[in-house]
Amino acid sequence: SWTTSVRLPQDLGTYVLRAVAVVKEEDGSWRWGKAEGYVRTDQTVYGKPLMPRVVRFADVCRMGVLVQAHKVLEMKGMLFPRGPYRVKATQLKNLRLMDKADMQTVSLRSNSEEVRFSFAADEAIGPASVVFEIQDSQGTLLDAVQASVDVELHQQAIQIASTSSLRAESGKVVQRREKIAAIQAVPGSGYLSLAASVGFQGPL
Repeated sequence: SWTTSVRLPQDLGTYVLRAVAVVKEEDGSWRWGKAEGYVRTDQTVYGKPLMPRVVRFADVCRMGVLVQAHKVLEMKGMLFPRGPYRVKATQLKNLRLMDKADMQTVSLRSNSEEVRFSFAADEAIGPASVVFEIQDSQGTLLDAVQASVDVELHQQAIQIASTSSLRAESGKVVQRREKIAAIQAVPGSGYLSLAASVGFQGPL
């Protein structure tokens, strides 16, 4: 027999393990065989992030975590995993917590319960994230999940391009005027980029 150790990813799910064995017989022939097994990773209590699909700069929204539980066990004198649990919002990036407290207490009425906090996305444009920690009533960390979202501009980028050729004449200034109408956009931040190039086209 032969044994080995396998390091599984941190994600929860079902993984397939396959083993293949090859042996050479005394008569010089080869024999082989294979076996397959399944391993499921699980936690008694774990969280799934609850985030909006789109967040614009200066938006105020409710973000949180779905606390889910399996198996009913007796733990530390209380019915586990019904709770109560503490959910804490920490390690904020480009988000501002609007609630007075960064921790909420929840008890599960079924196998899952939503816990949400109010956040303002008024720090900066770009990636934003928050880590939700799930603790038991004694403060022991049971799970921690990071929720990420991109904070976008109110007005997406508008590209305006104009291409034209000018024929140069000796001793004469050649000019071309370009006009752009006022862009209708939501007030906010942004920029306007202008680019020009000079080239030469030979006769055909």
